[in-house]
Amino acid sequence: MLIDSKWMAGALAAALLVGPAAAQNASGSGDPGLSPGARGAASTGAGSTTITTTKTDSNDTVSHGAAAAGAAAQGAAHKTADAARGAADSTAAAVDTMGDKASAMGQQATSDAARLLAKLHAGNEMEIHAGKEMAKMAKNAKVKAFAKRMVTDHGAMDKDVKAFAKKAKIDLASAPKPADADKAAMDAKMKEMHAMKGHEAEKAYMQRMVEDHEKDVSEVSDAHQKAQDDHKTELVALLAKTKTKMQAHLDQAKKINDAMK
Repeated sequence: MLIDSKWMAGALAAALLVGPAAAQNASGSGDPGLSPGARGAASTGAGSTTITTTKTDSNDTVSHGAAAAGAAAQGAAHKTADAARGAADSTAAAVDTMGDKASAMGQQATSDAARLLAKLHAGNEMEIHAGKEMAKMAKNAKVKAFAKRMVTDHGAMDKDVKAFAKKAKIDLASAPKPADADKAAMDAKMKEMHAMKGHEAEKAYMQRMVEDHEKDVSEVSDAHQKAQDDHKTELVALLAKTKTKMQAHLDQAKKINDAMK
């Protein structure tokens, strides 16, 4: 009986020690049927799964971000290309316009035709101005009629010059003006005539018309011959018409001037 009591006391003590340990093992492993090594492997596997999932989510985020960035870059590239094309078109148009202007200005600065047309235009303007002044001042019927003819004929001649210049793309307003000296001389002569009295002013005007038209016929004849040599058909026609009218003016001016001496 004493032995039995001692055995029961030992068994009870063992149960008290083993129970908590078993309970602790059960709660720590999450699976009481796994050995310590298996439990470690399971724990490691769970951690790996979590990491792998995290990396996958991260990769997806990066991929979406890269795709969005690529789309934005592509859109920006299209806009840049469009802007570049627009700028190129504008530049090309500007270059074409500047090229046309430069070509016209180059022609005006270097061509004999431009210089000749500018001189003819200036000469016509001078004859028209002087004719208008003398038509108002003159008492002699022949002088008055001649002055009016200068206004009419040189007005028509100047229209021909302007039409030719327009077709040839020559701006007479900016073309060389080799007749400026002649214009200054004519202005001075007109001032002198205004200071004169009747007959003296008429004689001075007719003498000036003879001198001017002798010079004009000579210059136009030379230009006409050069245009023929250069095979400039349209310019030849213009100068032939101009020469004919100027010669007729010269012939009439000589007759009136001789009669007034």
